Amino acid sequence: MRLCRAVLKLLPPSAEKANDPIGGFQADVARQLKKPPKGEVSCRTEAPRGEMGYYLVSDGSKHPYRVRVRTGSFSACGLFHRIMKGLFLADVVTVVGSFDIVVPEVDR
Repeated sequence: MRLCRAVLKLLPPSAEKANDPIGGFQADVARQLKKPPKGEVSCRTEAPRGEMGYYLVSDGSKHPYRVRVRTGSFSACGLFHRIMKGLFLADVVTVVGSFDIVVPEVDR
């Protein structure tokens, strides 16, 4: 118990806001959003189930004109027709399970 109290004394004062029931430690995201320049951008990032791709088109306003997200599960579904050729119907469940897809990610 003494160790816990000693660690609490070392924490910065901002950690005290964590006990605030309103959530004072959270950032106000609406105020941080800025208008993106007009144009389009594409980027990708690593995710637990594969690579995620983002595509954003801006018309210069605060809200983007188009946003698309491509997940690893969606990309994996594109391989099913190649892998399933020549397999028995009983093997389909095993193949789909081995891809570790998440259905809501595929349905974007």
